[in-house]
Amino acid sequence: MTQCLIVPAWVLTGLARLLVLLVPFRLFAQWLGAHHGVSAFIPLLDDKRQARALSIGRAVRMSSTLAPWNANCQAQAIAARCLLGLFGVPYAIFYGVSKDPIEQMKAHAWVCSGPIQVTGGYGFDEFTVVAVFSNASLPASLPGKGGEKRA
Repeated sequence: MTQCLIVPAWVLTGLARLLVLLVPFRLFAQWLGAHHGVSAFIPLLDDKRQARALSIGRAVRMSSTLAPWNANCQAQAIAARCLLGLFGVPYAIFYGVSKDPIEQMKAHAWVCSGPIQVTGGYGFDEFTVVAVFSNASLPASLPGKGGEKRA
């Protein structure tokens, strides 16, 4: 499955890079999914969707190494979001920041789907979540919060 997704993932990382360079974030943010503020949650998956998320993550990461453009974390997150959405796999995109004592502010984007770290690794240890976008619906029992597996 992963090999079949490398070319689409490669094209999507290129398109995502163009999107990031040419379009202000506020104009495409709504397309990333529902905005959940800073409520970090990870949608749960069945085994079939976990396998699909794993394949998508591998394809996006592999295609990014082959890209002649800068397929950074945000481009990878957007490409992964496209493929996960296409296959109906719940996802959460996290945007985070951290302050490196030596450098300036650092930003990072990563995508999780169930226990799978699709792109960007496990950013919760190093980055403070400043925005979460997801295609997963949040249960009404927790107003404004994700009732799925909390990060």
